[in-house]
Amino acid sequence: MTTSTYTRTFMDDVRDSLFSYASLVLVAIVFSFIFKESFKKMAKFENKDIASMIGIGFGVLMLIPFISLILLMTGIGISLALITFVLYIIALYIARIPVGYYIGKLIGKSWENNKYNVIINMVVGLLIIYILNLIPIVGGIVSFISILLGLGMIYKVVRSK
Repeated sequence: MTTSTYTRTFMDDVRDSLFSYASLVLVAIVFSFIFKESFKKMAKFENKDIASMIGIGFGVLMLIPFISLILLMTGIGISLALITFVLYIIALYIARIPVGYYIGKLIGKSWENNKYNVIINMVVGLLIIYILNLIPIVGGIVSFISILLGLGMIYKVVRSK
């Protein structure tokens, strides 16, 4: 009896990243139409705010599961805990969207007057993030920082309403 082993290749990672990138871009495009005002607020973020947003993102990353767990243990807060945790999972997934937009905005001065500039900024910025994610070790660091920064940006936009 022979056993076969499958080893992931770099091309497998590229293929998986392309599918993940395409799905996130689709979500980003939908969000850009639904949350236009939020993207206008994100456009006003400055480079000096990045460190504080990463810190806020780290706090959100650590505290929300802890708060959800405490709510879950109370009995009364079970439904609120489940809703909070589902929103947390969604926030983790979409956290790269505002970061992609921000990166695209930083490098996208040439298409600034285009009426689709929000979408173009997101597509270009997310592409840069996904390309960097393919680099071993660097990709994990970039992914972690982009999630922290994205959670911080989402928190600041939601908090400012």
